Amino acid sequence: MRETATNDVLCHFDFHPLNVLVEGSHVSALLDFPNTSLGDRRADLGRTQALLSAASIPPGPLKFILQLARGWFVGAWKRGYEAEAGPTFPLDPLFEAWGAATVLGDSLGAVEEARGWAEQDDLRPVRDNLDGRLAAAGLSRDEPASG
Repeated sequence: MRETATNDVLCHFDFHPLNVLVEGSHVSALLDFPNTSLGDRRADLGRTQALLSAASIPPGPLKFILQLARGWFVGAWKRGYEAEAGPTFPLDPLFEAWGAATVLGDSLGAVEEARGWAEQDDLRPVRDNLDGRLAAAGLSRDEPASG
């Protein structure tokens, strides 16, 4: 059964490890709230899933290890979310596609503006993620949605 829309949930829209502070095994703080708004939690989850699955990992000595651990981290995030909120995944493919599209847009802007956390080579996995999410929703980047 598909979950119905909920427009009364606080959505962060930039939930990733650099915006979460942890003490021991507990989240102690969330950072970076400019994109926060009330909305449908499935949009926030779709964007978070895309960020965790495919967004660029900032350069540094741990980048390779973080890339290897990415799949485990996404699974742990989903299990943790469902432990608190109940069965949620898989998400509606349209929310997954929307999340992937927003992450690609952010990544393209970061490369164009040379912000330092994404380079041209980092765009391929983000594009591939979007293409896979669009295909699952019956869409593609080459065809505008009708309706």
